[in-house]
Amino acid sequence: MRKRNGSNLAFLWRFASKYKWELLLAFFSSLIYVGCNIFVPIACGYALDNLKTGDDVTNLTILAIGVCTVLAFVFYWLLSYLSFDVSFKMQRDIRNQAMNKLIDADISSLDQSSSGDQIVVLITDITIISDGVSQMFIQLFTGVFTVVFTLIIMFFYSWELALVVFVLTPLSVVAASLIARGTSKTFRHQSSLRGKLGAYLNEHVENQKLVLLDSNQKQAEDGFEEIIQKLKIQDRWSDFYASVINPTTRLINTLIYGAVAVLGAYWIISGTIVMSIGNLMTFTMFTNNYTQPFNDISSVLAELQNAFASIGRVEKLLDIKQVEDDSNKGEIDGIGTLEFSHVYFSYDGKKDVLKDISFRLDKGMHAAIVGPTGCGKTTLINLVMNFYSPSKGLILIDGKDISTIKRSSLRDHIGMVLQDTWLFDGTVKENIAYSNSEASDEDIVSAAKKSNANFFITQMENGYDSKISDASGISQGQKQLLCITRLMLKEEDLLILDEATSNLDTLNEKIVQEDFRKIMEGKTSIVIAHRLSTIQSSDIILVMKDGQIVEKGKHEELLKLNGFYSELYYSQFANLED
Repeated sequence: MRKRNGSNLAFLWRFASKYKWELLLAFFSSLIYVGCNIFVPIACGYALDNLKTGDDVTNLTILAIGVCTVLAFVFYWLLSYLSFDVSFKMQRDIRNQAMNKLIDADISSLDQSSSGDQIVVLITDITIISDGVSQMFIQLFTGVFTVVFTLIIMFFYSWELALVVFVLTPLSVVAASLIARGTSKTFRHQSSLRGKLGAYLNEHVENQKLVLLDSNQKQAEDGFEEIIQKLKIQDRWSDFYASVINPTTRLINTLIYGAVAVLGAYWIISGTIVMSIGNLMTFTMFTNNYTQPFNDISSVLAELQNAFASIGRVEKLLDIKQVEDDSNKGEIDGIGTLEFSHVYFSYDGKKDVLKDISFRLDKGMHAAIVGPTGCGKTTLINLVMNFYSPSKGLILIDGKDISTIKRSSLRDHIGMVLQDTWLFDGTVKENIAYSNSEASDEDIVSAAKKSNANFFITQMENGYDSKISDASGISQGQKQLLCITRLMLKEEDLLILDEATSNLDTLNEKIVQEDFRKIMEGKTSIVIAHRLSTIQSSDIILVMKDGQIVEKGKHEELLKLNGFYSELYYSQFANLED
């Protein structure tokens, strides 16, 4: 549903109201600027009348015109500076609030939109709002004052001519409004397409290797071209509307200016009105001043429509569902037992992804979860981390319902390494210490030695102070070792390893597996594994299929059942033999 402009302005005021003093100073700057612009035509008319009567134009009049011109320049600059400053601060505040919303967003809400679209909102849409706001402040302050004060003074000079100006000027407003109706819809479509373009680029840049591997460059280019062509059409329409508004209003206002000049001269000659030539010049200058704000407002009208279209997308991001405040919930000193009791879960509220999951892990037990892709292994881990809540059933930590425990307290006692690595732009040392900001250099090096990452780190140009990022030139296996090192630096009671060694070579995998055995001693652990040979020593293996636990037990027990686990296990060895 289309948003009303009133709600758009309320959104802007919510962020602008923090800067009342700067806006107040901008307000007074605009008053002085408008006052100077009003004084100059009066002084020019006075000077012209003095020339006509043969009197000398005093140096004071010339000086006053010069001073007012300089003051108008200075205070318009100050108005512009303050307007841009407030708009940039609003941009910063909106972006900070949006980023905070994303960081604390409910995971299920984030799943409903692409990260590429969210990036476009954070960068492009908020910038568009800022650009529109800066122009709006300038035109709002100067335009309103100019129109009101100039019109009042024009009525003092000649109410007949002032009435002509007052009646004809709204024609430009009507014309601009009619054109603006088309811009609103166009800019909404344009804004939506920018979001789709960002999402498409994000998907294909992140998966470029897969595109190349499958030789799908042409398909990727065609998809990109399709969005670009649609955006091109909307860009043309928006450019058309933006380019036609200002010339249209300028044409109408120029005609009004000409009509006033001709009609005023005719009425003076015919004796209809009594007015000197100097006063007529002053009046025509006032007419130009009066119509100028309508030209300026029309020139930023398209930009405002673009900003209003972006506000809708930003508000949607700011309204994203947040995780519930759990500050009143209890904390835990550690994790002993972990129990699932008849747990069901659905992403969409219709189809259950997990069905009647029940198991118990006592402190220090090592569990493995196995099963085909899509059986619910990762979803189960997400429930343990309290990223999602069960649709039915209970998850208990030492007998306490997980929903009664603070999320931060729970996660402080959980260490996790995923198959997908994540490194941020920083030094090797900073990336490792991400899990424990209080770790010393000695702790970081010790953890790196345990994970076997120290060798390749010391070979880098600056060692632990080398700059890296997720896009840096180190191998996927080295990235994985750094993530494992990060885990080893954190004190936790529950370890979750989701194919944590899948990107390592055989030698490093054996070394890291041995390190994992050491750090898992006395701790509860859950390992998601596709290579079943790595989890044979687990205390319990949970075998999942179609969202259910179909078998559970030790490795030898499950093989004797000759069931689904046995089928998975022997199929892997059969594949190896092939």
